[in-house]
Amino acid sequence: MGIGRRHANEHWYALLSAHVWIQGWIASYYLSADHRALEVARMTGDTYINRIWGEHDLRGRRLYLSVLNLVELYDATKLQKYKDELDDRVKLMLEFQERQGGNLLLDRYGYSQTYVAQGLYKYQQITGDETVRQALLKHARWVRDVPPLNHEMESYLATIYPLLIGYEFSGEKVYLNEALERAKVLMIGELPKEPASYENAEAFSEDLVKISYLPKSKKSFTNWETNQGLRVFGWTHAYNIPYLLYWMDKEHMN
Repeated sequence: MGIGRRHANEHWYALLSAHVWIQGWIASYYLSADHRALEVARMTGDTYINRIWGEHDLRGRRLYLSVLNLVELYDATKLQKYKDELDDRVKLMLEFQERQGGNLLLDRYGYSQTYVAQGLYKYQQITGDETVRQALLKHARWVRDVPPLNHEMESYLATIYPLLIGYEFSGEKVYLNEALERAKVLMIGELPKEPASYENAEAFSEDLVKISYLPKSKKSFTNWETNQGLRVFGWTHAYNIPYLLYWMDKEHMN
Protein backbone atom coordinates (compact mmCIF):
# COMPACT_ATOMS: atom_id res chain seq x y z
CA MET A 1 0.00 0.00 0.00
CA GLY A 2 3.03 2.27 -0.13
CA ILE A 3 3.31 3.26 3.54
CA GLY A 4 5.43 2.06 6.44
CA ARG A 5 4.96 0.68 9.90
CA ARG A 6 6.60 1.66 13.16
CA HIS A 7 9.37 -0.55 14.52
CA ALA A 8 8.19 -0.51 18.12
CA ASN A 9 5.71 -2.28 20.39
CA GLU A 10 2.84 -1.32 18.10
CA HIS A 11 4.77 -2.49 15.01
CA TRP A 12 1.86 -4.30 13.43
CA TYR A 13 -0.77 -1.61 13.54
CA ALA A 14 0.84 1.86 13.61
CA LEU A 15 1.07 3.23 10.06
CA LEU A 16 3.70 5.81 9.19
CA SER A 17 4.47 8.12 6.32
CA ALA A 18 8.17 7.71 7.13
CA HIS A 19 10.02 4.38 7.40
CA VAL A 20 9.38 3.69 3.72
CA TRP A 21 12.35 2.66 1.57
CA ILE A 22 11.80 1.54 -2.00
CA GLN A 23 15.43 0.99 -3.00
CA GLY A 24 15.12 -2.75 -2.44
CA TRP A 25 12.09 -2.98 -4.71
CA ILE A 26 13.83 -0.93 -7.39
CA ALA A 27 16.93 -3.13 -7.16
CA SER A 28 14.75 -6.23 -7.44
CA TYR A 29 13.14 -4.82 -10.56
CA TYR A 30 16.50 -4.00 -12.14
CA LEU A 31 18.04 -7.37 -11.30
CA SER A 32 15.10 -9.66 -12.05
CA ALA A 33 12.89 -7.64 -14.44
CA ASP A 34 10.01 -8.53 -12.12
CA HIS A 35 7.48 -5.78 -12.74
CA ARG A 36 5.65 -6.63 -9.52
CA ALA A 37 8.58 -5.13 -7.62
CA LEU A 38 8.21 -1.91 -9.60
CA GLU A 39 4.46 -1.91 -8.96
CA VAL A 40 5.06 -2.03 -5.22
CA ALA A 41 7.55 0.84 -5.46
CA ARG A 42 5.01 2.84 -7.44
CA MET A 43 2.47 2.42 -4.64
CA THR A 44 4.75 4.56 -2.49
CA GLY A 45 5.13 7.14 -5.25
CA ASP A 46 1.37 7.35 -5.63
CA THR A 47 0.85 7.96 -1.91
CA TYR A 48 3.25 10.89 -2.21
CA ILE A 49 1.29 12.30 -5.15
CA ASN A 50 -2.02 11.87 -3.32
CA ARG A 51 -0.51 13.49 -0.20
CA ILE A 52 -2.69 11.42 2.07
CA TRP A 53 -0.78 12.68 5.14
CA GLY A 54 -1.32 16.37 4.41
CA GLU A 55 1.32 18.86 5.54
CA HIS A 56 2.71 16.22 7.90
CA ASP A 57 4.14 14.44 4.84
CA LEU A 58 6.04 17.54 3.74
CA ARG A 59 8.11 18.08 6.86
CA GLY A 60 11.13 16.53 8.53
CA ARG A 61 12.37 13.05 7.72
CA ARG A 62 9.16 12.26 5.81
CA LEU A 63 10.08 14.95 3.29
CA TYR A 64 13.72 13.87 3.14
CA LEU A 65 12.94 10.21 2.60
CA SER A 66 10.25 10.99 0.02
CA VAL A 67 12.81 12.81 -2.14
CA LEU A 68 15.17 9.84 -2.01
CA ASN A 69 12.34 7.46 -2.91
CA LEU A 70 10.89 9.61 -5.66
CA VAL A 71 14.20 10.20 -7.39
CA GLU A 72 14.78 6.45 -7.54
CA LEU A 73 11.26 5.88 -8.78
CA TYR A 74 11.46 8.56 -11.45
CA ASP A 75 14.79 7.20 -12.64
CA ALA A 76 13.23 3.74 -13.00
CA THR A 77 9.97 4.78 -14.65
CA LYS A 78 10.66 8.15 -16.33
CA LEU A 79 7.04 9.03 -15.56
CA GLN A 80 6.44 12.78 -15.46
CA LYS A 81 3.97 12.56 -12.58
CA TYR A 82 6.75 11.41 -10.27
CA LYS A 83 9.12 14.07 -11.59
CA ASP A 84 6.53 16.79 -10.93
CA GLU A 85 6.03 15.63 -7.34
CA LEU A 86 9.77 15.34 -6.88
CA ASP A 87 10.36 18.86 -8.19
CA ASP A 88 7.85 20.28 -5.72
CA ARG A 89 9.44 18.52 -2.79
CA VAL A 90 12.98 19.46 -3.74
CA LYS A 91 11.89 23.10 -4.08
CA LEU A 92 10.34 22.94 -0.62
CA MET A 93 13.50 21.41 0.84
CA LEU A 94 15.62 24.22 -0.59
CA GLU A 95 13.21 26.83 0.79
CA PHE A 96 13.57 25.29 4.24
CA GLN A 97 17.36 25.36 3.89
CA GLU A 98 17.25 29.15 3.58
CA ARG A 99 15.25 29.39 6.79
CA GLN A 100 17.66 27.00 8.53
CA GLY A 101 20.80 28.98 7.77
CA GLY A 102 22.26 26.55 5.25
CA ASN A 103 21.36 23.30 6.95
CA LEU A 104 19.17 21.11 4.72
CA LEU A 105 17.83 19.28 7.77
CA LEU A 106 15.99 20.21 10.89
CA ASP A 107 18.30 19.77 13.87
CA ARG A 108 15.95 17.08 15.17
CA TYR A 109 16.75 14.75 12.26
CA GLY A 110 20.52 14.79 11.89
CA TYR A 111 20.64 11.07 11.21
CA SER A 112 18.62 11.71 8.01
CA GLN A 113 21.74 13.03 6.25
CA THR A 114 21.75 10.02 3.95
CA TYR A 115 18.20 10.61 2.70
CA VAL A 116 18.92 14.22 1.89
CA ALA A 117 22.41 13.89 0.47
CA GLN A 118 21.77 10.82 -1.67
CA GLY A 119 18.36 12.00 -2.85
CA LEU A 120 19.50 15.48 -3.87
CA TYR A 121 22.79 14.24 -5.31
CA LYS A 122 20.98 11.87 -7.66
CA TYR A 123 18.43 14.56 -8.48
CA GLN A 124 21.28 16.88 -9.45
CA GLN A 125 22.84 14.14 -11.57
CA ILE A 126 19.60 13.65 -13.48
CA THR A 127 18.61 17.31 -13.88
CA GLY A 128 21.95 19.15 -13.80
CA ASP A 129 20.26 21.68 -11.50
CA GLU A 130 22.97 24.12 -10.37
CA THR A 131 20.79 25.40 -7.50
CA VAL A 132 20.69 21.92 -6.00
CA ARG A 133 24.44 21.56 -6.46
CA GLN A 134 25.00 24.78 -4.52
CA ALA A 135 22.53 23.67 -1.85
CA LEU A 136 24.51 20.46 -1.30
CA LEU A 137 27.74 22.42 -1.07
CA LYS A 138 26.21 24.85 1.39
CA HIS A 139 24.99 21.92 3.45
CA ALA A 140 28.46 20.35 3.43
CA ARG A 141 29.83 23.58 4.91
CA TRP A 142 27.13 23.46 7.58
CA VAL A 143 27.85 19.89 8.73
CA ARG A 144 31.59 20.63 8.60
CA ASP A 145 31.23 23.62 10.91
CA VAL A 146 28.27 22.45 13.02
CA PRO A 147 28.51 18.65 13.44
CA PRO A 148 25.04 17.31 14.31
CA LEU A 149 24.91 15.38 17.57
CA ASN A 150 21.16 15.30 18.18
CA HIS A 151 21.24 11.51 17.83
CA GLU A 152 24.86 11.38 18.89
CA MET A 153 26.96 9.08 16.65
CA GLU A 154 24.04 8.29 14.33
CA SER A 155 23.88 11.92 13.24
CA TYR A 156 27.60 12.65 13.51
CA LEU A 157 28.74 9.73 11.36
CA ALA A 158 25.93 10.20 8.85
CA THR A 159 27.70 13.42 7.79
CA ILE A 160 30.58 11.55 6.14
CA TYR A 161 28.80 11.33 2.79
CA PRO A 162 27.61 14.98 2.72
CA LEU A 163 31.20 16.02 3.46
CA LEU A 164 32.44 13.93 0.54
CA ILE A 165 29.94 15.66 -1.72
CA GLY A 166 31.42 18.94 -0.52
CA TYR A 167 34.85 17.68 -1.51
CA GLU A 168 33.66 16.49 -4.92
CA PHE A 169 31.92 19.77 -5.74
CA SER A 170 34.54 22.17 -4.35
CA GLY A 171 37.83 20.30 -4.56
CA GLU A 172 38.67 21.59 -1.08
CA LYS A 173 40.57 18.95 0.92
CA VAL A 174 39.11 20.23 4.18
CA TYR A 175 35.93 18.24 3.49
CA LEU A 176 37.75 14.99 2.77
CA ASN A 177 40.00 15.44 5.76
CA GLU A 178 37.04 16.07 8.03
CA ALA A 179 35.25 12.97 6.69
CA LEU A 180 38.36 10.92 7.42
CA GLU A 181 38.64 12.38 10.91
CA ARG A 182 35.04 11.51 11.73
CA ALA A 183 35.47 7.99 10.36
CA LYS A 184 38.29 7.16 12.78
CA VAL A 185 35.84 5.83 15.34
CA LEU A 186 34.63 3.29 12.77
CA MET A 187 37.94 1.45 12.87
CA ILE A 188 38.03 -1.76 14.88
CA GLY A 189 40.63 -3.76 16.77
CA GLU A 190 41.57 -7.39 16.22
CA LEU A 191 39.31 -10.28 17.18
CA PRO A 192 40.86 -12.74 19.66
CA LYS A 193 40.10 -15.61 17.25
CA GLU A 194 38.87 -16.36 13.76
CA PRO A 195 35.16 -15.63 13.14
CA ALA A 196 34.49 -19.22 12.02
CA SER A 197 35.77 -20.59 15.33
CA TYR A 198 33.01 -19.00 17.44
CA GLU A 199 30.49 -21.49 18.81
CA ASN A 200 27.55 -19.08 18.75
CA ALA A 201 26.51 -15.65 17.51
CA GLU A 202 26.25 -14.20 21.02
CA ALA A 203 29.93 -14.71 21.81
CA PHE A 204 30.91 -13.36 18.39
CA SER A 205 28.74 -10.28 18.93
CA GLU A 206 30.23 -9.63 22.36
CA ASP A 207 33.77 -9.67 21.00
CA LEU A 208 32.83 -7.40 18.09
CA VAL A 209 31.53 -4.83 20.57
CA LYS A 210 34.71 -5.12 22.64
CA ILE A 211 37.02 -4.30 19.70
CA SER A 212 34.86 -1.43 18.47
CA TYR A 213 36.15 2.14 18.73
CA LEU A 214 32.64 3.56 18.65
CA PRO A 215 31.91 5.60 21.79
CA LYS A 216 29.21 4.63 24.21
CA SER A 217 26.05 6.67 24.30
CA LYS A 218 25.55 9.20 27.05
CA LYS A 219 22.23 7.48 27.56
CA SER A 220 21.64 4.00 28.92
CA PHE A 221 21.53 2.31 25.51
CA THR A 222 23.97 2.59 22.60
CA ASN A 223 22.06 1.81 19.43
CA TRP A 224 24.90 2.33 16.95
CA GLU A 225 27.08 -0.51 18.17
CA THR A 226 27.77 -3.47 15.90
CA ASN A 227 25.10 -5.59 17.58
CA GLN A 228 22.47 -3.07 16.46
CA GLY A 229 22.77 -3.94 12.79
CA LEU A 230 20.11 -1.68 11.30
CA ARG A 231 21.58 1.40 12.89
CA VAL A 232 25.30 0.84 12.52
CA PHE A 233 25.14 -0.44 8.95
CA GLY A 234 22.50 2.02 7.83
CA TRP A 235 23.49 5.38 9.22
CA THR A 236 27.21 4.83 9.52
CA HIS A 237 28.54 2.07 7.27
CA ALA A 238 26.48 1.26 4.18
CA TYR A 239 25.53 4.81 3.22
CA ASN A 240 28.89 6.41 3.99
CA ILE A 241 31.92 4.13 4.04
CA PRO A 242 31.78 2.90 0.41
CA TYR A 243 32.01 6.51 -0.76
CA LEU A 244 34.83 7.26 1.67
CA LEU A 245 36.76 4.23 0.42
CA TYR A 246 36.22 5.41 -3.15
CA TRP A 247 37.80 8.78 -2.44
CA MET A 248 40.60 7.27 -0.39
CA ASP A 249 41.43 5.00 -3.31
CA LYS A 250 41.13 7.82 -5.82
CA GLU A 251 43.43 10.02 -3.78
CA HIS A 252 45.83 7.10 -3.11
CA MET A 253 45.33 7.18 0.65
CA ASN A 254 46.06 4.16 2.84
